[in-house]
Amino acid sequence: MYKLTEIFGWVNLLAAAIGLAASPFVTLPEPLKAGAWVFILVLMAIVAAAIIFASKQKAAGSDIGEKAYPATLAAYILWAVMAFNWFG
Repeated sequence: MYKLTEIFGWVNLLAAAIGLAASPFVTLPEPLKAGAWVFILVLMAIVAAAIIFASKQKAAGSDIGEKAYPATLAAYILWAVMAFNWFG
């Protein structure tokens, strides 16, 4: 289970990196500005890195993993809701 969420985190980190690299070439929808696009991708990268770290800690059985793992999953849900609100 924790390996699956770690892989999910790595995929999200890769997607954020690709999105940031493609930022100069993307035409954004009207209500969005370039700063908002970069902000949401940076936030995605931070949340993905937290998911990777928490998954590794939870798999190792550490105390920080017990608290950080559910918190990072909640952070990802909040990030997704925020991104949907901006783009949806």
